[in-house]
Amino acid sequence: MIVQQLQTQANRELRIPKQYHRMLIGAFVRLVEIDNVAIVVDRKEGRRLHLLEKETDCRIVVPNRNNSSDVIKVIGPREGIEKAIHKIQIFVDEQSKLASENLIIPKIYYPWIRGPDNAVVDRIKQETGVSVHIPPPSANNEVIVVTGEKEGVCKAVAQIREIYEEKQRSCRTVTVSVAPSQHSYVMGYQRSGITEILRDTGVSVEFPADEESPEITLRGHPDQLGYAVAMVYAKASSIVTARVNCPTWLHKFIIGSKGSSLKAIVGDFLKVHVTFESEGFIFLEGPPQDVERVKQLLNDRVATLENEMATDVVIVHPSLHGHIIGKNGLNIVRIRQEFEVNVIIPDPGSHSSEVRLEGKKAGVVKAKEEIQLLAEKKENEKIRDILIDNRFHRMMIGVKGEHVRDLRQRFPNVVVNFPDQGRKSDVVSLRGPKNEVDACYGVLQQMYRELLESKHQVRVPIFKDFLKHIIGKGGANIKKLMEETGTKIEIPSDENSNESNVILITGKKSDTAKAEKMLQKMQSELASIVTVELNIPRKLHSSLIGSGGRLIHSIPSHRRGAH
Repeated sequence: MIVQQLQTQANRELRIPKQYHRMLIGAFVRLVEIDNVAIVVDRKEGRRLHLLEKETDCRIVVPNRNNSSDVIKVIGPREGIEKAIHKIQIFVDEQSKLASENLIIPKIYYPWIRGPDNAVVDRIKQETGVSVHIPPPSANNEVIVVTGEKEGVCKAVAQIREIYEEKQRSCRTVTVSVAPSQHSYVMGYQRSGITEILRDTGVSVEFPADEESPEITLRGHPDQLGYAVAMVYAKASSIVTARVNCPTWLHKFIIGSKGSSLKAIVGDFLKVHVTFESEGFIFLEGPPQDVERVKQLLNDRVATLENEMATDVVIVHPSLHGHIIGKNGLNIVRIRQEFEVNVIIPDPGSHSSEVRLEGKKAGVVKAKEEIQLLAEKKENEKIRDILIDNRFHRMMIGVKGEHVRDLRQRFPNVVVNFPDQGRKSDVVSLRGPKNEVDACYGVLQQMYRELLESKHQVRVPIFKDFLKHIIGKGGANIKKLMEETGTKIEIPSDENSNESNVILITGKKSDTAKAEKMLQKMQSELASIVTVELNIPRKLHSSLIGSGGRLIHSIPSHRRGAH
């Protein structure tokens, strides 16, 4: 703009026919062609005029559409004005060579104007260099628009009119009745069926707007209508459909692993398309003879499966579904493998109680019983804890678990769980049927009570001088005392400890009291003993001892307490 202002300004007027004004202003339009119809998807007014002004540094004033004037004014530097006027004149000369023609032709003639696979309209475009836009079959518009250079437009319009007039004169119409379900087979994939009929016979095929109507309209030369009708019926009957009733739960058995069972049934009938519908049937589509054979095979297979297989429902509360599945799915995998059934657990979000079973009849019956048993056991299951001082857990378990094994034999359905030693927990958990858990709890309680009773301890101080006499030779006295009282007696082993003269008695309270009394009695007796030493010549020792120690051993019997 600064450069424009510094240059010497001038203005020129030129007359341009009004019909070119809008083209000169320019509307940038982006078109998308769908079925030979140009659809505007973007528009920017004045694009061409703005570009011209920018290129020439001029301002170009075009009268608005309501003004009848054909004078265009160009304002700017002289050099720019000359350049702008030159470009405007070139543009108008080019536009004067272009033309656009609208042909109003009934849509029933469009198939011949397009030709099979658009062959006719493509040929016209190529020969004349024009653009031909034909409304699609679904459009209400019946205007064919031809645009391009005048000469090409004239030639294209002439060819299109010739086709239209010739078909208008020669074409006849016939209506045939075909079941609506077969219409798609006549039309073919991407209209390939009716394209083939048009190519081979020159006859167009029109389907009813009402999808329930069986009538199909054919238009063409009388000599070709018969052939076209035959082709329509052939295509309509070339593909048929059929349904095989089959409960939805049997579908998976019909299909098999990776479709193996279905492949074995269908075999070589590759033209038959098989669809499994959720409504409880199998849909078949294909050549009539093939469809009939596959239908028979499927009916036989369904009958066999219905005779061999069964489905049933087990009512299990959703809270027990996890137990039916088992840890890492162990229960459900075992049931599936053992009874050869499918076990379908409902989705947790459904809150359904129905566990569905599918498989061979005998397997379904047994699997149902097994699941009911698992559910009943879980419903009747009880968990009970008993507190046992962890110091006594090993004694309760027994050597190599003998006490626990005894419990399992008495209560086979009860799981007794002692905590790990490292946890230092006193809680022993019992899990199983209510009655057995309670009974097992009572046995453990009794065992623990007896264990506590058998661990009563008493410490008995003994004069050190008496210890060896109380112990006896080889511990004979202590062993005898333990046998008589049913206690455990421990002799101090460390002579330097604070309790080096204390004997520890362990056992039931009554037994420890008895043992304590006997020890104290022994100590009292030892306290009254006097030791007398006699000097007897060695040569008389054998005489005093007597044969086999008879004389020496007889002394305690005659003199009580003498040793």
